[in-house]
Amino acid sequence: MQSISRRQFLASAAAIGTASAFEPVIIPRAAWAATPEIIRAETRVIDVAGRAAKVFGLIRSDGTHGLTISAADDFQARLENALAAPTLIHWHGLMPPFGQDGVPDLPQPLLKPGKAYDYNFPVATPGTHWMHAHTLQEQQLLAAPLIVTDPADKGRDEQPVVVLLQDFSFKTPEELLADLTGSANSAAAAHSMSGHSMSGTDMPGMSMAGDDQGTSMA
Repeated sequence: MQSISRRQFLASAAAIGTASAFEPVIIPRAAWAATPEIIRAETRVIDVAGRAAKVFGLIRSDGTHGLTISAADDFQARLENALAAPTLIHWHGLMPPFGQDGVPDLPQPLLKPGKAYDYNFPVATPGTHWMHAHTLQEQQLLAAPLIVTDPADKGRDEQPVVVLLQDFSFKTPEELLADLTGSANSAAAAHSMSGHSMSGTDMPGMSMAGDDQGTSMA
């Protein structure tokens, strides 16, 4: 067996440390998967026939709308509420656990401003879906595509293009509801759901009890 001196050992260790300091670090796939996609509910301004309109949006960290994931991966996302009112997002088309479905108070409470919810569940099935609020905030464009790709399609010479069509009106959701129902009371009740005011109302299925859940966005 060949022996080495203490000086040789220290020199070899220093050389290894110097090399590793300049070589790229390869992060295992499992570590990447543990990082959730950030989806932020926020306000934005769009142009409608030359008029500015303030609406909502579901925006990722890179500024894009919606989310595309593989059916081979888990759904791992963090919903951040940067709106001035509570909100919650339903993952339409997916099959999350009961507590992560995104319908207010069934059983998950609305997410307060400045707070965040983490979601983690299997996807398994490919499909073209969407994410949206189950309040009148959806009428203010709080919705986005949610695409689950098929791993079998990887490498195909195709370029998918996703188009989400949404109705828009310069009227508020409350005004639209009043027009449809002919009831001012309906509009007043809906006012609490659209992101303008959530206090002082008592609506079935929209209780604010326990709405202090969620982690801070800071």
